[in-house]
This record gives sequence, C-alpha cells and structure tokens, in this order.
Amino acid sequence: MITRVLDAPRGVVWRSWTSAQHLKRWWGPKDFTAPKYEMAVHPEEDTSGVCSRLTARNSGSEGEFREVVPLKKLVMTDSFADNKGNAVPASFYGIGYTWPMKMLISVSFYDFDGRRKTRVILRHSGLKNFTSKDISELKQGWTESLDKLENEVKCEY
Repeated sequence: MITRVLDAPRGVVWRSWTSAQHLKRWWGPKDFTAPKYEMAVHPEEDTSGVCSRLTARNSGSEGEFREVVPLKKLVMTDSFADNKGNAVPASFYGIGYTWPMKMLISVSFYDFDGRRKTRVILRHSGLKNFTSKDISELKQGWTESLDKLENEVKCEY
C-alpha cells in the first residue's frame, strides 16, 4: 500500500488516472515512456471488463477495469504485455520469476485539506510469492510513477 497526497483537487487527479492523454505522460517509473496508451473508462456505465492496454518503448502492460466508482475508486488488473498488447510473464522483460501473470491494483481517491488536495491510496495485491527485492522494486516503480503524476497534476491545476 502506498499513500500520497497530491496538490490538486480530486477531479484533476481522477482525470489524470482516467484519461489516456494524461495517463501516458506519467504512467510508469521515471525512465519509462508510454507513447501509446489506449483505454476506455465510462464512469456513468457499468465498466466491468473494459479493457485498458498500454504499449510502451521499454515494456508494456495490459489490464482490465474491474470497478469504477467515479471520483472515488478504480480497481484494475495489471499484467506485463508484449508490443502487441498480449499478456506475457514478467520474465519476458527479465524481471523476477516470482511475479504472477496478473495482479490487482486498487486506487482510492479522497478529498484532503478542504478539497484543495487529494489523498491517493494505492493497493497492489496478488504479490504473495514476491521476494523482498520484488517488493522493493515495485515500490520504487510506483513511487517514481506517482512523482510523475504529482508533476502532471500541478501542470493541470
């Protein structure tokens, strides 16, 4: 679990998570680029099974939204993917062999400091066979990604 308070209202932070245009600018660790990001989030509709695909220069991911509660919560699967969007094991990218094919990410959004800021709580599950090195690398990747998100929302707000 990682918690971060971002200096932007919840609507701005939500848009950064649910808009491909914004997401491709901050998703992934600091040296990761995502020139192409395809996704569909329709908060007014049942979004179970809506596909999210990410293809990037160094690595990729693909996933599926399982739950979307507008401005409050996103739950999605997360898998590594090849450049065609097909799920591949982490070992495809030389990453630990203990990583599962599919993980679950839950992100909750809360007003903070009188609605001027947003508290984001990210929970990554499906990590039961992870080594301490795997956990450390995952936290580092998310920390760097959230640093990029912080810069993204500052530009928007």
